[in-house]
Amino acid sequence: MLKDLIGLAGVPFVVALVEATKVTFPELDKRFYAPVAVAWGLALNLLAAAVLGLPYVEGAVEGVAAGLAAAGLYSAAKAAWPANRAAGG
Repeated sequence: MLKDLIGLAGVPFVVALVEATKVTFPELDKRFYAPVAVAWGLALNLLAAAVLGLPYVEGAVEGVAAGLAAAGLYSAAKAAWPANRAAGG
């Protein structure tokens, strides 16, 4: 049960790490935010797989899914935020 929730439970944490990356590297182009999210998701889930003794392939698949979910969550929140709609983007 725990191993099934690790990938999805880490999505908000991946979003936070991408935001921290954006602050740390302000010159980073916006087109790299999604790959950064996938990289963070992959790294975190591979680490979790190592700590919990799970197969690395499973951790990698869950990490990619978590990174893609985090990128989608960020895009959806940005599109839904009223200030962004008023500004046209």
